[in-house]
Amino acid sequence: MDTQKGPLIEIPVSAFTLFGFRLGLFGGGYLRFLPKWFIQSRTEKLYAADRPLILYVHPREFDPDHPRLPLGVTRYFRSYYNLKSTLPKLQWLCENNNFIKMHELVDEFLAR
Repeated sequence: MDTQKGPLIEIPVSAFTLFGFRLGLFGGGYLRFLPKWFIQSRTEKLYAADRPLILYVHPREFDPDHPRLPLGVTRYFRSYYNLKSTLPKLQWLCENNNFIKMHELVDEFLAR
């Protein structure tokens, strides 16, 4: 889609298929819930398919001691489980992958 400032490009988070379900494991709760070995194996599959690793994180994912909201049991678990694992996993991802700025990815895409 074109805008007055140029094309609007949607860049989806990296995803994989497991048991017929499409999952975006590279961010948010998935990054917290899944073990590092699993994230690594999915990252290798992305690269083997010549696809970029695109991830996202929420600022609250980095502070395991941030204030808690009064949520139901399921929502509380999904929001706060394993918060201490986010930063080490992100550090590991940064140390073991080559990241570029999003605009560089867009430029590469538009050049194809």
